[in-house]
Amino acid sequence: MVNELIDAGVYSNFEEIVHDALWLARDRFLLNKVKRDELMALLEVGIQQAERGELIDGELAFARLNEKIRQRSNQTL
Repeated sequence: MVNELIDAGVYSNFEEIVHDALWLARDRFLLNKVKRDELMALLEVGIQQAERGELIDGELAFARLNEKIRQRSNQTL
């Protein structure tokens, strides 16, 4: 794969490929960290809501979600 990238002119040498690969790996790591942090924050909000008794029955929640999905698919037609 390295040779193909160099032969295709995408990169001029192995070091450039490694450099880009490391930056992409870093970006993916940081993005996953942000996603994980956001998820933890949302979970905390949900826990606080549950502690205050602000809960919705699971069947009702799924019914509402299914209705939203149905409405959106009707809008795209």
